[in-house]
Amino acid sequence: MVESRGVIVVFAIAVLAAPLNAQETAMWEAMSAAPEEVAANATIADAEGNVIREGTNRYTCLATPSGLLPPQPMCLDETWMVWVDAWKNKVEPVIDEPGIAYMLGGDGGVSNSDPYGLDRETVDDWVSVDRHLMLLLPNETSYDAFPADPSYGGPWIMWKGTPYAHVMIPISAVKYQGEGE
Repeated sequence: MVESRGVIVVFAIAVLAAPLNAQETAMWEAMSAAPEEVAANATIADAEGNVIREGTNRYTCLATPSGLLPPQPMCLDETWMVWVDAWKNKVEPVIDEPGIAYMLGGDGGVSNSDPYGLDRETVDDWVSVDRHLMLLLPNETSYDAFPADPSYGGPWIMWKGTPYAHVMIPISAVKYQGEGE
């Protein structure tokens, strides 16, 4: 009996010490984008968008797309999923209700004014944000209440004047490389 307990203990240690497989890594990464209460019941998808686990709330947590560094997982509600699909397909999103997205791991940066300005070398207004939330509003005029300047010191509108405008709500430092900096 002592031997069998020893085998169980050794097996348990080996299982706990084993490296995560790709799906487990993607799940862990995707869930790190949102508060535990949101991620615990969210649908989880890998870097290619394949569902790893079906969820029971309005959120989908996505692992970082392949080749994108640093890791930048996000957790999006249904409204944001509509927005992402429109952005990917370069069509105007139809936003009927507010949307919330989490990026608690931060992002690697993009242009603050061009929704497709993804090359740091060619962008004059590169901005990267550590932990943040993003808000979509159904009424475009609501965005007028916020500045478009990320150095403002609070929430601002990213991609203002485009169909992909949204409110960026930093939780920690914003790194802005604006014109002249």
